[in-house]
Amino acid sequence: MSICITGAAGFIGGAIASALLDKSQHVIGVDNLSASLTNPNVLSRWTQLQARQNFVAIQLDIRNPNLLDSLQKAQSEAGSIQTLIHLAAKPGVRDSHLHRHEYNSNNIDGTREVLNVADKLGIREVIFASSSCVYGGAKMPFVEVHPNKLDDAVSHYGWTKIQGELLVASWAESIPHAKAVVLHLFSVYGKNMRPDLAISIFQNHLLRGTSAPIYGEGRDTRDYTYIADVVRAVMLTLSNIQNLESNFSYFNIGCGKATSIKELLAMVGRELNCDVRCHHWPRKEEEMTGTLASTMKAANQLNFRAKRSLTDGLRAMFEV
Repeated sequence: MSICITGAAGFIGGAIASALLDKSQHVIGVDNLSASLTNPNVLSRWTQLQARQNFVAIQLDIRNPNLLDSLQKAQSEAGSIQTLIHLAAKPGVRDSHLHRHEYNSNNIDGTREVLNVADKLGIREVIFASSSCVYGGAKMPFVEVHPNKLDDAVSHYGWTKIQGELLVASWAESIPHAKAVVLHLFSVYGKNMRPDLAISIFQNHLLRGTSAPIYGEGRDTRDYTYIADVVRAVMLTLSNIQNLESNFSYFNIGCGKATSIKELLAMVGRELNCDVRCHHWPRKEEEMTGTLASTMKAANQLNFRAKRSLTDGLRAMFEV
């Protein structure tokens, strides 16, 4: 038996794939490597995964009509796919409304195609990586609700993730004996994370001795989740998916603690032992004013609680 991960060369996908391989699990990784154009870590992660025993690599876009044939061939080497972990997506909140077609094609059409292929392959377990941004302007802490009850997201990216959740819910309800789980991931960070996110941006500026950019006044807050905690949440989901009462479940994966952007910059400065300087840019309307996870449901049903505080996670991230 094997596990298929779409977006396997990404920051989160690569970490999950590595953790599964460490447990001698057979993994089929799918990635089109498009993110390598702006992130050099993508190619190095993909190369490292390809060198691992029990990893089968498929360099392909999830919308490619050859996806089904490619996965069928991969199964002959890795074994039948038991679970699909779907992470492949066009990421990023900022200015997503300016690229609606690209986001819709990747995040909605791509998810639809992946689910169609899963059905044809007889896959009956799906884990879908969603985002805290689906909650929009909801009252904090955010409590899990069915995607058909989510208010309009603030960003177009968030809206496409809601549509993806709805597709997963429909798949689970229409496929006999199917189990699907949506994980709302809250601001995931760690070593070799995406370079366009706040912690990476702050790190790069402070190490160069330049002024770090902050959108608005820096009062917006985020619930930051260390990558090892996210990996552990996925592992617990894999272990518990068949024990969940509903065929479609959804959980917040966060720490349950909010930190302001200005406070985050100061923390990064302390951990790097760098002087902190910043300049302010106009705030983006697509940015949420805050995120904060209600963590009770994941604790009760998945036995998941985040272990790393932001201070501990930053320290681990910046270790040489």
